[in-house]
Amino acid sequence: MADNFYKLSNAEFIIWMQNMLTFVENNIAPTGIDPAVITDAKTVRVSLANNLGERQALEDSLAGKNQEIKFNRASQNKAAAKIQAALKNNENILNSFIEEAGFNVDDGAKSPIAPIAPINLVVTGTSDGTNSLKWGRNANKYGVLFIIEAKFGDASQWTMIDVVKTAKYDHINQTPGAKVQYRIRTKSGDAVSTASNVAVIYG
Repeated sequence: MADNFYKLSNAEFIIWMQNMLTFVENNIAPTGIDPAVITDAKTVRVSLANNLGERQALEDSLAGKNQEIKFNRASQNKAAAKIQAALKNNENILNSFIEEAGFNVDDGAKSPIAPIAPINLVVTGTSDGTNSLKWGRNANKYGVLFIIEAKFGDASQWTMIDVVKTAKYDHINQTPGAKVQYRIRTKSGDAVSTASNVAVIYG
């Protein structure tokens, strides 16, 4: 089993090492240890302590520099926003000029998110009548809705079961052993995707 000093942090080890070396050095006669070993260990301990001190100073300096960078970036963001507002609020400034300056030009309308058919739909059933569905988002952004549809038994028509935001769903209170087919479609605004693959379960 490894001695506990292996588990000490560097700072704790330095203190432990100093105490140990002092004790052994003060009682060197009965140990048979070469005094040079103690001397070398003391030298390296001092070097380690200096290394840690230098590293801490660098970390403190880096933390301060990161704060300075964060402050300066925030100031630059505000300055850029003021210039952007001044350009866009000036009726004599053309959109082409604003674009050449490096700013986006508002077109007054948001581009809708085009829904894409989900993929890899699978379903598993449990004896308590819960059919658990999971599927892949297929590059659909968060914020779209998933329409869950099912066909029961030999029915020819799909029935909408629910609409959810997550890529999984538990269809509860089903009859174990009964045939159910599932498919998923994605909805964004008024647009609806084509259907996913069909997953079938017999409970």
